[in-house]
Amino acid sequence: MEQPSSPSAPETPPPAPPSASTSPFSNPGPSPAPATPPQPIAAAPTVTSEDRTLALVAHGLTFIEGGFIGPLVLYLLKKKESDFVAFHALQSLAFTGLYFLLTFLTCGLLGLALVIPYVVFEIIACIRAYEGEWYELPIVGAWARRKHPGNTMTAPPMARPPSPPPPPVEPSPYHPITPLAPAPLPAAPNPTGAPMPRFY
Repeated sequence: MEQPSSPSAPETPPPAPPSASTSPFSNPGPSPAPATPPQPIAAAPTVTSEDRTLALVAHGLTFIEGGFIGPLVLYLLKKKESDFVAFHALQSLAFTGLYFLLTFLTCGLLGLALVIPYVVFEIIACIRAYEGEWYELPIVGAWARRKHPGNTMTAPPMARPPSPPPPPVEPSPYHPITPLAPAPLPAAPNPTGAPMPRFY
């Protein structure tokens, strides 16, 4: 009577031979770091057509009612909603106040001398405001811009993926050939030993 054979252990597959590209003496070097995805850029506040129109009105009211009531009302209404409108209204109000203050302190002398530059700068501000620019009037423009910086916020820098390592330098199968010096010509045989005649 045959005895049942015991189950044999599973055979382990032989180890795979090393490939030709890998060597026990080769140094693969550090693996490159994984690429970091770029960070999203924060969107800068946009200037709408309504903001450009109200900024134009803030400067244009200077030629209608003197530049006090209109810019002041626009500034109080828009200082929390639109930095663009608040900036232009505030600098127009401050520019008008500075002009009348200098006129009062000099008894009207500087008022007559500065009326043309005052009007010219306000006209330029009307045009630039309607074009959506943060145009700064002299003296008071930088102060108003600090109060309402608007689109001066910068986006966070984008993370750049690391550059891949340079490819390994392989030896070239071609070698430079060194030119050889010309070999001297062998002397003609002279069995008699007599000097050879010269023909020159």
